Amino acid sequence: MGVVRVLHLADLHLDSPMRGMAAHDGAPQTVMSCTREAFVNAVRFALTEQIDMVLIAGDVYDSDWQDFSTGVFFASQLSLLREADIPVILIRGNHDAASVISRDLPLPAGTTVLSHEQPQTVALEDLGVAVHGQSFASREVRANLASAYPPALAGLHNIGLLHTSLAGHPEHDPYAPCSPDDLERLGYDYWALGHIHEPSRVAEPALAHYAGCVQGRSVRECGPRGGLVVELQPGERPEVQPVAFDVLRWAVADVDCSQLKTFEEMHAAASHRLDEMLASASGRPLACRLRLVGESELHNRLLGEGDRVRAELIALANDLAPEAIWLGAVQVNTLPTKARERHLDPELQSTLEDVLGDPQTLAELRAMLVQIRTRVPEALIVKRGPLAILDHDDAAIARALELASARLELALDPVTGEAVL
Repeated sequence: MGVVRVLHLADLHLDSPMRGMAAHDGAPQTVMSCTREAFVNAVRFALTEQIDMVLIAGDVYDSDWQDFSTGVFFASQLSLLREADIPVILIRGNHDAASVISRDLPLPAGTTVLSHEQPQTVALEDLGVAVHGQSFASREVRANLASAYPPALAGLHNIGLLHTSLAGHPEHDPYAPCSPDDLERLGYDYWALGHIHEPSRVAEPALAHYAGCVQGRSVRECGPRGGLVVELQPGERPEVQPVAFDVLRWAVADVDCSQLKTFEEMHAAASHRLDEMLASASGRPLACRLRLVGESELHNRLLGEGDRVRAELIALANDLAPEAIWLGAVQVNTLPTKARERHLDPELQSTLEDVLGDPQTLAELRAMLVQIRTRVPEALIVKRGPLAILDHDDAAIARALELASARLELALDPVTGEAVL
């Protein structure tokens, strides 16, 4: 039993729709193919770095195939690994469970999909490795699959392959729940986990890691994405190194507006943050979001002229790095300065403050607006129109009221309080 180098992948989500991103103007051209390209990068890495084995911990596919091209692509990449005598062992997760994928293609020799009926062990004597795992039979697996995994095999490196949220995760469904102790008691040398898209190590004592997704698919999946290279040596703890395979990098950055007095200063601060994000993308196209924050004298103008602010910052990003930055959203999260004077009619201002400061009043307003909406023909309710706000929660309605307040102030003369036409 010698040194073995394993490439641990998970959550490929091949042909994921990228959360509707392709429908936006200016989105990078690579968006529709980036999950495939990221997997190509992973396979190329395995070949050039002479990896001994590739493990995929679930969710190869994002959902049932739209057509056979998804399966053909995956099989073609596995054929490259077969030609190099690199075995591939994988399990199905919640997105590609046995009951979810209705189409099927034979996979190349050297690739093993572990059973969804019970835990299965594949022992590769020439590598000195035993891999234990179980696929998902259905999308929602609530049982502790790890509890039925077999004990470690003597004289081999033992690896557990599992798609799980462990004891739970706020952004992922609680599938195949288990504890680190459940994993530790089996005596495996390494656990290759999938389902959580953020690469991370499970707290001791378990030698368990999430590889994360190979390609971020939304602004919720920022930073480098790829896989883990795991080096197993007899009698030693595994050495685990991350490697990036993503072809499109997601990022979110705050622009502090607390000391800014003009839009020009805000543009300069935003340009600086975009430069920093682009540098961190390591040459990849950047899909990003800017958040304007801080107590700022610009608060009312930023909030009241949100469409203009977003358009100007998109133009700035395009000018800074054409085809390298896609600015998908600009969020105005600034706050008014404490010294800012209010120019609204006192009674109107008091009403707005009462609504924003009292959850019960806000709920009553929402109920009234819902009644109004029921009397409006559905065809007249525009997706981004004023009544569409009712599709969101009370916080969104409060934000809409704050926006209305800011726009009213922009429309009033600061001295007389009369409308500026």
